[in-house]
Amino acid sequence: MFKKTIAALCLCALLCPSAASLAGSGGYLLAKPQQGAFVMMRSKPKGSVIARFFPGAPVVEAGDRKQGWIKITVGDRDAALTGYVPDRDTLLDAASADDTLCRAMPLYTSPFSSWALYAEPSNEAPALATFGFDEVIQLMGICRNWWMVRCGGKIGFIPAGTESVLEETLGILQSDAPEGTLPLRAEPDEGAASLGDYYRGTLARVLPGTDKAWAKVNIRGAVGYLPKADLDIGAQPGDATPALPTRKVPANCPLWDQPDTGSIQRVGPAQESIATVIGKLDEWYHVRLGNAYGFIEASIVE
Repeated sequence: MFKKTIAALCLCALLCPSAASLAGSGGYLLAKPQQGAFVMMRSKPKGSVIARFFPGAPVVEAGDRKQGWIKITVGDRDAALTGYVPDRDTLLDAASADDTLCRAMPLYTSPFSSWALYAEPSNEAPALATFGFDEVIQLMGICRNWWMVRCGGKIGFIPAGTESVLEETLGILQSDAPEGTLPLRAEPDEGAASLGDYYRGTLARVLPGTDKAWAKVNIRGAVGYLPKADLDIGAQPGDATPALPTRKVPANCPLWDQPDTGSIQRVGPAQESIATVIGKLDEWYHVRLGNAYGFIEASIVE
């Protein structure tokens, strides 16, 4: 299986090359937070779904604009899908995608000694290239039982069958501290700046850059380092007893993408709700609110 090593990390040279490399007016897909994680490509305006794409996938305009819909192509000259998306879900004439878009497209590494990247979502399609162990794979979108990915600078398709399911590499924070928290460090050093204190039982995705003593991790968008001794790598949800506190939040509580009121804002449930706190940083809580994760200002919660 492919092993997932990151959910949201911006490696601009790898993940978000300029859309100008494609023919036509280039740009990127984006999804408004309230619309969910994917942008749906359809066969025609309001037609059947062809594929689902993560925000940040590079696109080119393919012609028609019809009542708020635009025809676009995702991919390049070797491998591409064409269909319609809502005009509001495109960012055209953009030189590069920002960090928020880049983080939306997951990264994986391959444990296989040999595997093929196909030109189309079909076993009958020609193979564009063959790759091996530890290749970094970026997941752009999902088309039926196939994934559209970028690897080694090439875009193509890999099957989503039993032998090529992408598997997450997870770690669970383990803390013996009385308060049950661990500091997430900006660098692999005990003296490095803290990016927040995270609670025992919180899930983290293990990223490339892990060494013998430290693990580079992504905790719901917060990227930093934890001592390996405090991280149960390979564990699954439920393997640890969590120490996650809860807080009461008011109706329509703002949920921010980052601990910054200048970041993307979503609106929480219309009624008073309970948020589960996974971490805290200065005047901010990193929380799960309903099915969404983000940051809320500590001053507005009870």
